[in-house]
Amino acid sequence: MKTACVSLPTPIPVGAACVFNMLSADTLGALLIRLSAPSLIALAATAHSIRDGSFYEDGTQVLQQAVRDVRTRRIQELQRRVGTVVDVFGQLQVDHCDWSRHGLNMQDALLISSLCMNELRDKVPAVLILEMKSKPAVLPIRKLMGYQQHLQQLDLHGRGIGPLSATVIAKLLKFYGTSLTSLDLSSNMIDNIGGQALGELLAITASLTQLDLSINELCGVDWQGNGTYCADGIKAIADALGVSTSLTSLDVRYNNLDKKSETRLKKGVKGKRGFELKL
Repeated sequence: MKTACVSLPTPIPVGAACVFNMLSADTLGALLIRLSAPSLIALAATAHSIRDGSFYEDGTQVLQQAVRDVRTRRIQELQRRVGTVVDVFGQLQVDHCDWSRHGLNMQDALLISSLCMNELRDKVPAVLILEMKSKPAVLPIRKLMGYQQHLQQLDLHGRGIGPLSATVIAKLLKFYGTSLTSLDLSSNMIDNIGGQALGELLAITASLTQLDLSINELCGVDWQGNGTYCADGIKAIADALGVSTSLTSLDVRYNNLDKKSETRLKKGVKGKRGFELKL
């Protein structure tokens, strides 16, 4: 019998912990197992912040332990599909890790990003492949994480990057891309989900000046018109343009944008003298 999912508001309100305070550890654990995917991501993907209570102002040990348990369970599930994560990264010290044939999902991508930034920080492979559409999406993980000092330009043109890889790129560059000024993600398969992740990056970066997202699928529609149009990614990028303090050039040509999406982007750069927006 399939278990029904429970959804929590996303982002989860700071005061939500007071509800969990009334639950026993066993009851809380059972509830977390039934959370819908977005709610589980909201908790598990931020487990490293919850550990010290910074995520919930009134976080309790019960809540913290329950989230750690979910995180551990998620790692174990990932291990069953792709092998022992810590062993693959840590003991073997591999330079190339291909998980593209294991059916990873967005939860896995977020978890892998978190592992790379925490438990496996000094043990990541040089190259990681999470997905494969027309070709494997090859990610230079060590380069993204600053193993190469003072990385200023990153060209990932035509790498087969889809939503999972784009999310990992955005998550890692939030922390390790502090010197990056130019990022080329053109001619990939980044959809509206990947666009949302990149929008989050744009909103906080203080170094990136040039971003090329041309020839992608930012609205969920490919160059042949296949797919379902969704403007969430463009909205996230447009919103980020309004608060970005560094970006001066954005190329989103050949993404099958409709007039509303184009207008939203133009509004995002309104008043930014000299900004180069390529539609």
